Formats: sequence, C-alpha cells, structure tokens
Amino acid sequence: MSNTEMIKPRYMSTYGTAFYSGLTVEDLRLMREHGVGPTYIKICNEIRYDCKDMDKWMEDRKISIDEEDQQFEALCHRLHEDIE
Repeated sequence: MSNTEMIKPRYMSTYGTAFYSGLTVEDLRLMREHGVGPTYIKICNEIRYDCKDMDKWMEDRKISIDEEDQQFEALCHRLHEDIE
C-alpha cells in the first residue's frame, strides 16, 4: 500500500461516519434516537459505527435510475390526479 492510499479504520466516531457517509452528525443522532439508520456500537458514552456495517447500509439504499424514474412518474401521476 502506498503512502497516498487512505487506511479506513474499522470503527468510526459519529463525526468520522458523517464525513464518510455524507450525512450530518445531527442526521445520525436523530436516526439513533428514532431507532432507524445504520447499526452502531455504544461503549459507555461513546458511539462507534463499523465501516463494514456502514458500507452495507449505504449499499442497501441504492436506487437505480429506473426505480427513481418510476417513483417520480408515480408522484407526478398522483399530483396530476389531485389537481383534476
């Protein structure tokens, strides 16, 4: 491994997870509070996220362009029906 390659830690803090995932620290806190979102580990008062769990959680939420288009078309159809 070269010096320029990033070494990904196994466990990340909430701040590290926010940076890694593109979510905010507040998003992660709210998800924990409501029992949704990625799994996490709590040791005393410290929260840690497993990189492998985050990768899987994000992978499970991928939406293909076709699925997104279908959702958009369905929304447009419902909105159009409400207008009529």
